[in-house]
Amino acid sequence: MTTTPPALELRSVGISFEDEYEWIKDANLRVEDGEVVALLGPSGSGKSTLLRGVAGLETLTAGEIWMRGRLVNDVPTHQRNCGMVFQDGQLFPHRNVRRNVAYGLEAAHWSKSAINERVDAMLELVGLAGFGDRAVQTLSGGQAQRVALARSLATKPQLLLLDEPLSALDRELRDRLATDLRRILTQTGSSALHVTHDLDEAKTIADRTVFIDEGRLQPS
Repeated sequence: MTTTPPALELRSVGISFEDEYEWIKDANLRVEDGEVVALLGPSGSGKSTLLRGVAGLETLTAGEIWMRGRLVNDVPTHQRNCGMVFQDGQLFPHRNVRRNVAYGLEAAHWSKSAINERVDAMLELVGLAGFGDRAVQTLSGGQAQRVALARSLATKPQLLLLDEPLSALDRELRDRLATDLRRILTQTGSSALHVTHDLDEAKTIADRTVFIDEGRLQPS
């Protein structure tokens, strides 16, 4: 019987910066295939630092990161097949909604017809069908985050990394989008690590919550 390797496995991961302060200490974590895990902690707890380490944006000083059974410590960020959504969305201002969502597909040299079909499907998924020709500067905060999510999901990443994507939104919109995000992740069968400081948001979106404080993971 073949077992699917976890989407993500951290083995005794440590991250230190030039001041030699150990921001992440002996982190061990598994995210199973199709599982959504929330990483919950206050500001300065190390949750975003750990996420950046998983993405390859911070260099490990200890331990190993495995994705789908592959050691990725020395794999560049763009080759880890991770989708990323940040707090501010980081949309490309010179591209309209459609071309923002298409960005990764264009970089992967998909055919024009395949790109159009995939972009249409992603915009439908996030509730923005018909928004393709809109300039991103005309979008509301919630709409912009939906576009960022569609862009990240378009390339079918093996792991989705969400760094407080709802924290800049007002409470009512955040609650509504948290429910939508849970639906989207479930519908796509995505594996995800979701960073947040909001317990209610973590409960809505994730299958499981892991707490982090002063750089140490404390599984619930």
